[in-house]
Amino acid sequence: MAQVILWNTMVSPQDKLSYLNRPSGGWAVKNWLETHGYTVAIIDFCQTMPVQDLEELTLAHIDDTTLCIGMGVTFFEFYMPPWAHQVANVVLEKIQILN
Repeated sequence: MAQVILWNTMVSPQDKLSYLNRPSGGWAVKNWLETHGYTVAIIDFCQTMPVQDLEELTLAHIDDTTLCIGMGVTFFEFYMPPWAHQVANVVLEKIQILN
Protein backbone atom coordinates (compact mmCIF):
# COMPACT_ATOMS: atom_id res chain seq x y z
CA MET A 1 0.00 0.00 0.00
CA ALA A 2 1.24 3.47 -0.82
CA GLN A 3 0.24 7.10 -0.48
CA VAL A 4 1.59 7.83 -3.95
CA ILE A 5 1.70 5.40 -6.88
CA LEU A 6 3.93 6.28 -9.82
CA TRP A 7 3.74 4.71 -13.26
CA ASN A 8 7.27 4.91 -14.65
CA THR A 9 7.01 4.54 -18.40
CA MET A 10 8.41 5.21 -21.84
CA VAL A 11 6.52 6.32 -24.94
CA SER A 12 5.07 3.10 -26.27
CA PRO A 13 5.52 -0.67 -26.37
CA GLN A 14 6.75 -0.33 -29.96
CA ASP A 15 9.72 1.76 -28.83
CA LYS A 16 12.73 -0.57 -29.04
CA LEU A 17 14.29 1.05 -25.98
CA SER A 18 11.21 0.54 -23.82
CA TYR A 19 12.39 -2.92 -22.76
CA LEU A 20 15.92 -1.80 -21.99
CA ASN A 21 15.71 1.62 -20.37
CA ARG A 22 14.05 2.88 -17.24
CA PRO A 23 13.48 6.64 -16.94
CA SER A 24 15.02 8.09 -13.78
CA GLY A 25 12.46 10.87 -13.25
CA GLY A 26 10.02 8.69 -11.34
CA TRP A 27 12.77 7.48 -9.06
CA ALA A 28 13.88 11.05 -8.36
CA VAL A 29 10.29 11.99 -7.46
CA LYS A 30 10.02 8.87 -5.26
CA ASN A 31 13.20 9.84 -3.41
CA TRP A 32 11.95 13.38 -2.79
CA LEU A 33 8.53 12.20 -1.60
CA GLU A 34 9.99 9.58 0.74
CA THR A 35 12.41 12.16 2.14
CA HIS A 36 9.34 14.23 3.01
CA GLY A 37 7.51 11.37 4.71
CA TYR A 38 5.33 9.84 1.99
CA THR A 39 5.16 6.17 1.06
CA VAL A 40 5.64 5.58 -2.66
CA ALA A 41 5.21 2.61 -4.99
CA ILE A 42 6.74 2.70 -8.46
CA ILE A 43 5.47 0.45 -11.22
CA ASP A 44 8.14 0.26 -13.91
CA PHE A 45 7.80 -0.63 -17.59
CA CYS A 46 4.04 0.04 -17.65
CA GLN A 47 4.04 0.31 -21.43
CA THR A 48 5.30 -3.26 -21.81
CA MET A 49 2.68 -5.06 -19.74
CA PRO A 50 -0.87 -6.06 -20.56
CA VAL A 51 -3.44 -3.50 -19.46
CA GLN A 52 -5.04 -5.94 -17.01
CA ASP A 53 -1.68 -6.55 -15.29
CA LEU A 54 -1.14 -2.82 -14.82
CA GLU A 55 -4.67 -2.45 -13.45
CA GLU A 56 -4.08 -5.26 -10.94
CA LEU A 57 -0.65 -3.96 -9.87
CA THR A 58 -2.01 -0.46 -9.40
CA LEU A 59 -5.06 -1.59 -7.43
CA ALA A 60 -2.85 -3.75 -5.20
CA HIS A 61 -1.14 -0.59 -3.91
CA ILE A 62 -4.33 1.38 -3.23
CA ASP A 63 -5.83 1.72 0.22
CA ASP A 64 -7.41 4.44 2.38
CA THR A 65 -4.10 6.31 2.60
CA THR A 66 -3.54 6.61 -1.17
CA LEU A 67 -3.42 10.25 -2.22
CA CYS A 68 -2.66 10.06 -5.93
CA ILE A 69 -1.44 8.14 -8.92
CA GLY A 70 1.18 9.84 -11.07
CA MET A 71 2.76 9.02 -14.39
CA GLY A 72 6.24 9.84 -15.61
CA VAL A 73 5.91 11.51 -18.99
CA THR A 74 9.51 12.35 -19.76
CA PHE A 75 9.44 10.64 -23.13
CA PHE A 76 5.80 11.18 -24.11
CA GLU A 77 5.28 13.09 -27.31
CA PHE A 78 2.47 15.48 -26.31
CA TYR A 79 -0.16 12.81 -25.80
CA MET A 80 -1.20 10.24 -23.26
CA PRO A 81 -1.08 6.74 -24.77
CA PRO A 82 -4.37 4.85 -25.13
CA TRP A 83 -3.29 2.14 -22.68
CA ALA A 84 -2.79 4.79 -19.98
CA HIS A 85 -6.30 6.20 -20.51
CA GLN A 86 -7.75 2.71 -20.38
CA VAL A 87 -6.03 1.75 -17.14
CA ALA A 88 -6.74 5.11 -15.49
CA ASN A 89 -10.45 4.81 -16.27
CA VAL A 90 -10.67 1.27 -14.88
CA VAL A 91 -8.73 2.18 -11.74
CA LEU A 92 -10.90 5.25 -11.10
CA GLU A 93 -14.06 3.21 -11.61
CA LYS A 94 -12.92 0.51 -9.18
CA ILE A 95 -11.86 3.06 -6.59
CA GLN A 96 -15.32 4.64 -6.69
CA ILE A 97 -16.87 1.21 -6.17
CA LEU A 98 -14.60 0.61 -3.16
CA ASN A 99 -15.58 3.92 -1.56
